[in-house]
Amino acid sequence: MEDIIIVSIVFGFSAFVCTGIYKLIMAKMNRTHGIDSETFERLAEAFIRHKKEMNRRVRNIETIIANMEEVSNPGIEKPGNHSGGTLKNDLKNKKRVQ
Repeated sequence: MEDIIIVSIVFGFSAFVCTGIYKLIMAKMNRTHGIDSETFERLAEAFIRHKKEMNRRVRNIETIIANMEEVSNPGIEKPGNHSGGTLKNDLKNKKRVQ
């Protein structure tokens, strides 16, 4: 019975603390009223530069991968080029090593 009382006290205290933190956060958000237009423009320009840079990097990586595929090892078979008819289980004749 004491465990239930201790758990309820801890739960009530944590709920009280979480409610206070939530109220502080909401009060801070209501005071700031968002961002000004100058900050928004700077953020938008930075985002556009970042997006262009990431697109350029992706294109570079795609060309590198395409070049690597052209120069790939000819000894490796590509999937789908299997000319054999059936798969064979050659493990039946092998002995287990312990």
